[in-house]
Amino acid sequence: MSTLFFEKPILNSPYDYPSQHWELDETGQPTQKTTAARGEAEFIEPIRMKKIA
Repeated sequence: MSTLFFEKPILNSPYDYPSQHWELDETGQPTQKTTAARGEAEFIEPIRMKKIA
């Protein structure tokens, strides 16, 4: 599983207009893809998925 989202969560400079954002699936989990547009403004609470032993 790629952890690119967690290795580099911030894509944009704080001094420039946002130019890209991380794509999230319908459950709010990162898809490891970026989208070349400004992201939708909403609050997302991160919830870790349980590991199955």
